[in-house]
Amino acid sequence: LKVSLGYFTDTNDLESLHALLNRHPVKLLVENDQTLHGGRIEPMQRFFTEVERLGLPVKMTFDIGNWQWQDQSALTAARLLGRHVDYLHCKAVARRADGKLVALPPGATDLHLWEQLLKHMTQGITRAVEFPLQGDDLIEVTAQQVTTLARLGQPHVENAHV
Repeated sequence: LKVSLGYFTDTNDLESLHALLNRHPVKLLVENDQTLHGGRIEPMQRFFTEVERLGLPVKMTFDIGNWQWQDQSALTAARLLGRHVDYLHCKAVARRADGKLVALPPGATDLHLWEQLLKHMTQGITRAVEFPLQGDDLIEVTAQQVTTLARLGQPHVENAHV
């Protein structure tokens, strides 16, 4: 079950959540969204500090692109929150001429950044495509993007050049 953080405050009753999760075991993931409340590092950090303190079985869905809606650094977020991440939403983001942010397939620069992010997360973490897949052969485009995401964070073998 994936939810956004919402309006988390220090007065929220996480003990009740703990009891509920003990009675009804479900994999609960909290995702950083695009809002002021759930799309900034500080509230997510406060929440996961409490989750750790109480021993709650709650993990994070880390949406790489969503940090940009609140001008937050995905790399800083990964460094501070990476140990809580169980699921990775992968999308590049660009600002259109009208100022609106939109999700895009990753370029080489994005993939390099994503490699850096993964260093702060569990090896082999599950990744998801969160950007539009477009092309004449959608099966091929999808296979190519899935392969690209699967290779992220994996050791690379370089051929010797003679």
